[in-house]
Amino acid sequence: MRNIIIFGSIAQTSLENKYLSALRKLKEFSKIYDIDSYFPEIFKIKFLNNLFLYPRIFFNSLFLLIICLRSKNKIIIIFKGQFYLGFIINYLKNRNKHFFVNINGDDPFNLSLIDISTKNLIRSLSSYDLVFTWSKKILRTLKSLKLKCKLEYLPFAYDEIIKNFPKRTKREKVIFYGSWDLDREKFLNKLKNDDLHIFGDGWKNCSSNFFHRDRLFAKEINRKKILKEITKSYAVINMFRKQNYSSHNMKSFEIPAYGGIQFSEYSKELESFFKKNKSIFFYRSSKDLIKKLKIFKKKNKFDRYIKYALESVSNQSYKERAKKILDYVYKYKKN
Repeated sequence: MRNIIIFGSIAQTSLENKYLSALRKLKEFSKIYDIDSYFPEIFKIKFLNNLFLYPRIFFNSLFLLIICLRSKNKIIIIFKGQFYLGFIINYLKNRNKHFFVNINGDDPFNLSLIDISTKNLIRSLSSYDLVFTWSKKILRTLKSLKLKCKLEYLPFAYDEIIKNFPKRTKREKVIFYGSWDLDREKFLNKLKNDDLHIFGDGWKNCSSNFFHRDRLFAKEINRKKILKEITKSYAVINMFRKQNYSSHNMKSFEIPAYGGIQFSEYSKELESFFKKNKSIFFYRSSKDLIKKLKIFKKKNKFDRYIKYALESVSNQSYKERAKKILDYVYKYKKN
């Protein structure tokens, strides 16, 4: 059993919490510190965020130093890492023999918001022993930088999988779950389909003439509610944000694990995990999606597709990903 210290968000739905839970299932003694939550919230508001970037970096780095100086030879997993200084990581590696791992669920080259990434993160990556990214495209870009650290691919996964699903039930809905943004609204507004129901935070901001306004559940949705709605649906739509184009997102594995039949934007990378037109259905435009949903609804026998989807993700859990992380750590520590 190894001692692992995680630095990242303790939010219930965070990637950090998913890995913390997975590591504990593997009987790995793990602690998590959400240092940034102690930095005053007033300095994180929009017009002060950039102004207080360096105080925020020094604040987080100082607490990283204090916490990690207490122990030796630990596995330190930092999520994102935009607020940690590289020379502090190097000092802790040399003095206390810690092994530093970086896991980033965002695009480190997206500098539009400091809560996504900073130039400091790019500069500090070489200080880590091992860096993981979820995207093969991002991995290629990182490799082109000739960083000193080891680089590996770590896709997203699911945190929970259903063991049984209600068979031969009436499924009449198409659902989308996720928070509102204008791009999502514009795309879904093109789907003139009365079966579509939308769930997620922020949808109260949609325009008054939004076609699906009467079928909105404009609140943050928990897993229990998602699972309930999926059992009523014959299709679950997955849309990518800009950073996920050509790759995948967290829902790519979550939807099939919850017993959903996934209709996703096409991605060659995602296709490598699923069987096209069996465990996943791809679309390339709103017109393409409308056509495919119409044809698929007529099948009226959906159980086999749910079974295919569950089989396809059976080994794609965060527990399996956590095993992979530990295997790589052991491999590179030994070297």
